[in-house]
This record gives sequence, C-alpha cells and structure tokens, in this order.
Amino acid sequence: MTYESTVTLVVQTSAGASDTETFIRTMTALVDSEVVGEELRARVESPLPVDTITQNIIVERPPGSSVLTIAYTDTDSERSVQTAREVVPVFQEQVALLEADQAGQLGQRYAIQPWGSGTIITTDVPPPVLRNAAIAALLGALVGAIGALLYRQWNPQVRTGSDAEEATGLPVITSPRALAGTRWSRSQWNPIDVMDAVLTRLPGALGERELPRRILVISTEHGPQRSAFIVHLARALQQKGEAVTVVDADLERGTLSRQLGLSRAVGLSDQLRSDDGRAATVVVPEKGIAEGIAVLPAGTSLPVRSVSAAMAVNALDQQTRLIVDSPGLSAHQPLGALVRAVDAVVVLLVSGSADVGETSSLSALTRSLGNAPAAVVLLTDDATEPQATERQRVPRLAPRASGAVSAGS
Repeated sequence: MTYESTVTLVVQTSAGASDTETFIRTMTALVDSEVVGEELRARVESPLPVDTITQNIIVERPPGSSVLTIAYTDTDSERSVQTAREVVPVFQEQVALLEADQAGQLGQRYAIQPWGSGTIITTDVPPPVLRNAAIAALLGALVGAIGALLYRQWNPQVRTGSDAEEATGLPVITSPRALAGTRWSRSQWNPIDVMDAVLTRLPGALGERELPRRILVISTEHGPQRSAFIVHLARALQQKGEAVTVVDADLERGTLSRQLGLSRAVGLSDQLRSDDGRAATVVVPEKGIAEGIAVLPAGTSLPVRSVSAAMAVNALDQQTRLIVDSPGLSAHQPLGALVRAVDAVVVLLVSGSADVGETSSLSALTRSLGNAPAAVVLLTDDATEPQATERQRVPRLAPRASGAVSAGS
C-alpha cells in the first residue's frame, strides 16, 4: 500500500507580481533538487535514497497563485507523514540560503508559512506504477488522437485523383491499391491485368503515341508498394513479349535491390567504382516477386554519393525497355541527370500515404530538372477495378491545365 501525505504552504509578500512569480518558481525548482532530498532524508532518518525521495514529491500550484500544495508518497505511512511535516521548515531554510543570482535578493521580502497550522492529510493511494500506467494510457490515447487530428490538418494527404492532380499539376491515372502487394484485399483483379490497364492509359497521359522506352519511377517514399509496382509493370511488359530491365538507381541505399533479395549482387555501384569501366551485371532472380525479370541491382559498393546512375543507364542496351527506380531524395544523390536521361517520368502515389506538400515539392523539383513527359499513378482503394474513363491531354513537366483519368482496359 502507498500513502500520500499532503501539506499546504503559502508565500506571503508585499512585492510585485513579477517578483513574486520569480520567487515562487525558484521555490518550485528546489523540490526535486538533491539538497532538499538530502535534508529531508536526514531529518526523517529515511532509509530511502535521495533520488527516490525527490521523485516521490509532487507540487501542485494553481496558475498565478501563491499557495502551493506539496504531496509526498511513501510505502510507510508514518514516514510519509514525517516527511511531509518537514517540507515547510526545509523550504524555509533553503530559501534563506539562496544566492543572489537565484532570486535570493528577494528572500527578505517573503515569508513562507504553513497553511492551516501545518495540517498533514494522509490518504491511501493506488500503487504508483498502476496509477501512472493508467494515467499514461489515457494521456497517450488522448495525445495520439489529438496528434493524428492535427497531423491530418497540418499535413493533408493525397487521397483522390483530384488531390493528386492539384498537388502535382500532372495527369493522373488511378489504379487499385491492391496491385502494390501480393495479397488482394478488395479487388479480384490479377496485378498483371491491372498493370495492363495502366499501360493502356499511360502513353495518352504522357502525351505520347507509344509508351516511352525508358521510364523513371519516383515517389516521396520508398517501400514495398513502390518496389512491387515497378516489378509488376516490368512483368506486364515482359508478358507482352518485350525485353525489359529493371534498374535500381538508388546508389545510397539500394532499397529496391534489398527488397528483391539482391543486396549482395554486383551492380551499378561496383561499375562506377571500378577502374576498368567494366559493365554492370544484369541478374535474373530465380525466385521471389521478380522471378524471371532482368534486374540491374544497385550493387555491393554502396553508398556511392554525389554520383548519378544516368551514365550507366545511357550505356545499357538501346533496344531494351528500362524501368528505373529513382534514388531517394537526398543531399547526396543528384536527380537531375537521371531525369534528363530517361524518356518519361511516373510519379507514384499511394492514397492516404502521400503528403500533399511533399508531393507538390517533388513534382516541382522534377519539373525544374528536365522536360521529360510525366504522369501520376495513384494507388487507391476507391479504384477496386480498372476503369474505362479517359480524358485527352498533352502533358509535360511544365505548368499546364490537366485532369485525371482512370486505368482501364
């Protein structure tokens, strides 16, 4: 059982409000000091460590009030009362010893007196651990709810095609979110069928007659959904009979390579660090999500900073389609050369995860780095199957009017 003993003291003064506030705050700061804890321990002859004594002291003070209620908790009821009783004299003694630079010059203008003749009130309280755990749980839930609400207000997310269009100024193709993973929660469509629908709409969204050969995929975050999108896009092209290679151009982290199980495969970084200029090795995984797809990994010599993968991309087979995974936004990874080395840019967004401000900044940065045509692919739960709507547009990475389309067959 834990016992809480409280004593109330009042600060009597004729000084102004500002000086009084300074003095009382100085007093409050003394509560958890080792000096006060050591003095209380000596007076009560407590076996408890000084830090335990100071942790068991709680001061409550209404805003602007000169009345302070001090509570002391202890597992021994008699010791709890004795410690609380010594609080006022210890405070009186310590305030008298304050140095001048700690507001001690005000000390002679104040009097610290016990309230109600120093009456000590002792009550039984729940064990501190249980009580604090309950309070922490309630506060955590409240703070979490408030934080989530404020975050949504201060950091709005891209949720619809209209949101994506407004944030990027680019044409938007909506696609079922389910294609981003290997498990289908709502849609019954196969990922390749969904990607076929995306590929059908992509040339028109890019303002091109045919699908460009080298496509750079960028987004504000790099996770499993982006990796799966790239692999499914490559597989859909492969099943159309086209030769396609996936390129991990992230020379700092090699996120795509890690997620495909190719973190130990020689790749771009090894080529860029070599003295003989040997070509990077394209590998074809025998298992996993990228099974049977040609992949040029980031390599084993990461990080390679302040270097772009654009040179290696330009040197690859001119007949092969390239799906290039862009590097993450970083002070160490230039994006401009890579944007200029490709024929089109796909901005991949996930509904409810893409921050409007970050998305807008990314599209503006990409627009300033090159003139490659670009379009947005938005993965959303609202598109539970490929849609057949389409709008005509001629998009470029420059300010213009645009609209949203849905992936259709």
